[in-house]
Amino acid sequence: MKLDWTGVPLVSTAALLLVHPLVQGREQGWPAWMTGMLVASVPAFGGFAGQQRRTEGKDGSPLIVRSLQGDEFHSRTARMRRTDDPIPTPGAIR
Repeated sequence: MKLDWTGVPLVSTAALLLVHPLVQGREQGWPAWMTGMLVASVPAFGGFAGQQRRTEGKDGSPLIVRSLQGDEFHSRTARMRRTDDPIPTPGAIR
């Protein structure tokens, strides 16, 4: 298995665009450029996902193997979300 040298900088940039404003935003008063970073993270992650799809399709080694997240993964997460128990709040637990 080889490292996806195109995916590494793409996902790193997308993560930076998302995480930096979330960590520093309140402290710096949410300047407009931080909001721009948050907005820019969406297409950056989309570009990363597209690149991963292309890499997997042309017999490459993507960073995230989509085939490992098949129907079983999605059905398990859907079952986890479907519950009749309400989410307890700190005030409700006695």
